[in-house]
Amino acid sequence: MNNSITKFFCLQGIFLGIILNIHTSFAQEETPPSSAPDTIDYYYKMGISYDKNGDYDKAIEAFKKAVSLKPDFIDAYFELGYSYANNHDHANAIVAYQKVIFLKPDYASAYNNIGTLYYRKRNYDNAKEAFQQAISLEPEYAMAYYNLGNVYNAKGNYDKAIEAYQQAISLQPDYAEAHHNMENSYYKKGISHYEKDDYNTAISAFKKAIELKPTNRTYFRIGDSYFKKGDYDNALEAYQKAISLYPRNASAYYNIGIVYNEMGDYNNAIEAFKKAISLKPDYASAFAGMGSSYGNKKDYVNRKKCYQEAAKLGDKSAQEWLRNNNETW
Repeated sequence: MNNSITKFFCLQGIFLGIILNIHTSFAQEETPPSSAPDTIDYYYKMGISYDKNGDYDKAIEAFKKAVSLKPDFIDAYFELGYSYANNHDHANAIVAYQKVIFLKPDYASAYNNIGTLYYRKRNYDNAKEAFQQAISLEPEYAMAYYNLGNVYNAKGNYDKAIEAYQQAISLQPDYAEAHHNMENSYYKKGISHYEKDDYNTAISAFKKAIELKPTNRTYFRIGDSYFKKGDYDNALEAYQKAISLYPRNASAYYNIGIVYNEMGDYNNAIEAFKKAISLKPDYASAFAGMGSSYGNKKDYVNRKKCYQEAAKLGDKSAQEWLRNNNETW
């Protein structure tokens, strides 16, 4: 791989974004250079300095002046592409990187950066093609594998995404972003199969995600999957682990109440619903669930009270039950 400095552009939220590669021997320059004016070196160094200080318009003008004086100045075209990208002018950035490739067809980082820009435009097919070209030129290009994984993840091809992240990690074992996004791909794969009622595959994917990073959200979802399978013991265990990671998880307590209710353990169900309500006092579904558990215990007074509270909070099933039984709320 060429000697390069890597800057990270991360999307907001759980998923970490595509990485753009820069290549410059003057990246530490913070003030305009002292080279003689009107020389190629002067404009190039000026561009580096302006870009580093965030003045992308001036950086672009400097790099354009450098390439006008030396039309085959590959590094200046590369930095021009980077400044255009920083200035959110993706179309001209791509043109600059394409000029790099015209002058140096085996420049893998230029393909990586073109892929990055296509990804930002959500042109995933062109992004994939660019990253694959970068990898074909530089088979140990961990960043390009990582970026390719992000493309597959965005397209919902989670198996391919995981494969790409694994390749990135095999080349760079401490690649934190690749580890993070691989966990996210396993989680999203689990969600995808859960929504298809394929609970066994969902559980397998969630387990892989947990191996990489145990999280409240993944334990919660694996609990849902076990519940759908009727495996109540494992569902309870999963929800309890979710709570251990996030003690204020009212939804997990609610789901525990539902599981206990299905198991016929109405006392524990009521306690779980109470805990959910203590964390979320306007939790209409928890009041309705607790009312159901009281009804199963034949405690009809408390059932009605719970349904009335649920109805006041907008629970439709509680409102319907009260109407059908000539009760008000």
